[in-house]
Amino acid sequence: SQILDLDVNGLYAATMREALPVSDFEWMTKDEIACLNIGDVPDDAPTGYILEVDLRYPHDLHDTHSDFPLAPVKQSVPYDWLSDYQKHLIDKFEMPKEESTQKLLLTLHDKTKYVLHYRISKLYIQLGLEVTKIHRVLKFSQRAFLREFIDFNHQLRQQATNSFQKNLSILFMNSIYGKTIENARKHGHIQLCVKEDDILKMLQKPNLTQFRALSSQVVIFQFAPKVIKLKQPLYAGFSILELSKIVMY
Repeated sequence: SQILDLDVNGLYAATMREALPVSDFEWMTKDEIACLNIGDVPDDAPTGYILEVDLRYPHDLHDTHSDFPLAPVKQSVPYDWLSDYQKHLIDKFEMPKEESTQKLLLTLHDKTKYVLHYRISKLYIQLGLEVTKIHRVLKFSQRAFLREFIDFNHQLRQQATNSFQKNLSILFMNSIYGKTIENARKHGHIQLCVKEDDILKMLQKPNLTQFRALSSQVVIFQFAPKVIKLKQPLYAGFSILELSKIVMY
């Protein structure tokens, strides 16, 4: 037997060149959804779609897809999913049996209310998955607004004469992708206090999340933001991740 290890160079940078959501977000009506044929929508159409659907994974695909199942999900692994050997290790090392931290899983299970980009939905259907129900569809205007920036940085990388210049162009592209998936709800700020009165004031603030005494005179506090501005283009980051699956599958 053999194990094949594959990697894609510049996966996210490549998908950032594609048409991505930009504006005109609108939920479609039931009548509009009934008339929508995703298979006929071009990849670079001016209007794109994000769907929430139920997916059925036919049993006759399980053997051929078992090494790399379609439609990843983020969830914790229930105890009854574990093998006998895994359960034995949990008992042996006295590990907790409750569900662990959520992970990205590839499973052969059917999916309920699964959210996906219309382009990856076309591939899933082509590879055998069945859409049993469409719950809702979000339509939007799309265009390849990052393509020129990505191509420019690829050109800089090709012209680079040292590792610093080469890595810099990569970091430029990665930083843009990072901003599209940035979770503003996880932002916070840190404050150091060295006076007892200030420390008591900090402890009374409702947005205090945690604190730690660095010494008998210095305490560091972490606060959640009082106002959260959701200004990051998460729809673009979602689409980049979805389109990268097309390359992988």
